[in-house]
Amino acid sequence: MRAAILLGSALVLVRSAVFVLYEQAHFDSDQAVVGLMALHIGRLEAFPLYFYGQQYLAAYYAWLAAPVLLLGGASVTALKAPLVLLNVAFAALLIRLLVRDVRLSPAAALIASMFVILPPPVVASRLVEATGASIEPLLFVLLLWVVRYRPFAFGAVFALGLLNREFTAYAAVAWVLTAAACHPWRPRAAGRFAARAALAFAAVSAWPVLARIGDPSSAVHAGPALSLDVSELGERARFIAGLLPELVGAASTPLRDYNIASGLVTGGAWMGLVVLVAGGVAAGRLVFRRWTMAVPVRHALPLYLVLIGMQAVAAPLLVAAVDAMQIRYVLLALLAPVALFAVFFAAETKTSVRNAVAVLVIVWTWASLVDHARLIHEYRAHRPPNVFRELALYLEENGVRYARADYWTAYHVTFLTGERVIVRPDAVSRIAAYDRALDLHGADAVIQDTPCAGGLHLRRWHICRTSVTLQVPGFRRPPHASP
Repeated sequence: MRAAILLGSALVLVRSAVFVLYEQAHFDSDQAVVGLMALHIGRLEAFPLYFYGQQYLAAYYAWLAAPVLLLGGASVTALKAPLVLLNVAFAALLIRLLVRDVRLSPAAALIASMFVILPPPVVASRLVEATGASIEPLLFVLLLWVVRYRPFAFGAVFALGLLNREFTAYAAVAWVLTAAACHPWRPRAAGRFAARAALAFAAVSAWPVLARIGDPSSAVHAGPALSLDVSELGERARFIAGLLPELVGAASTPLRDYNIASGLVTGGAWMGLVVLVAGGVAAGRLVFRRWTMAVPVRHALPLYLVLIGMQAVAAPLLVAAVDAMQIRYVLLALLAPVALFAVFFAAETKTSVRNAVAVLVIVWTWASLVDHARLIHEYRAHRPPNVFRELALYLEENGVRYARADYWTAYHVTFLTGERVIVRPDAVSRIAAYDRALDLHGADAVIQDTPCAGGLHLRRWHICRTSVTLQVPGFRRPPHASP
């Protein structure tokens, strides 16, 4: 098992490398807000319990990253480094559980796990996205499985996971259905378990009443709006159906469409065909062997995972507004192919069929690895420009201390400068201290998309001076430490 875990961990490092080491690869203001929270925690300036400006999305990751940023400074690499460890921990725990509970060989467990260990670049970028809810929900559903027979621990972990992101609710539903399918029904024991879990859940859920203490944001923004309009279900279903192939690289995808700085197109229909054939053979063999809902205990974990994956696909149908960036909402759907192949490898007795399916999954894995290798080569040989770093350096070198910009520029630049430049967004303000600073000092410059009289053009921005004299920009390459 150790070799399988080591190989899985190595693959996690490979698919995370570009997005952690190169700050221009995939970083935005939402992630920057988490970084700013971590900076404030490390400096003992604030003690947020939620993402700034919200009353959901618990700030666990900001607290985890705070010591790293305190030691390493405000850098994207320092911010995302703990995410790599969380991804490695998830991969190791998944392999271990498949070996222990499903009784797979370590090699079979590793192969079945490849859809979350080495997903295509689009998905890999989201699994190390510093928003506080990328790899975390995946970890929480595995932790709930680990403590599934301990009611107090189950209730506590469920409360913590739900405070982090509502996706954890899928795991509770999945466990109830899995327990009903795999174990005899004992009403009295089930009642005792539910009562104890509810008590622990209530106790742990009580702490958010302190959430506003130390939170420097005065505004509160709601989560994704829900819509029960039946007339829109068809359109949303088509959107989700078009998004799911991206999870397994089954579509040719320009990475820039997912806010990844790259000129590459990754994936392809043939990768989807490989997954379809492998999955079809696996599912067909399970049906042929009359695998039914009389689920043996060794198949309980795959059933639990596939139920979570199904809910992850169905739930976004209730989100009113959908766009490609919401692929993070369906990341838990990756557990469905893991479950399918885990059951198949556990149940299939014909060696030739097992080997054929394993080879197909390995072919898919190799194709995903090649796409990651291409991305790494691009960043080594023809690195995309680091435009936000250029803007941050330009503002610092011109003595701009306070500025205004759109949301997706403001916090991004503020984090990259370690708050040496404070940029307030024109809308969706999350940090009240910045608003007060700008109200007190005024803006030295306004950064906007449209030209202005006497302004300077830098990349895609126009910098309009107010109280400082701006120099003609010289495009200086950012330091190697922040590539």
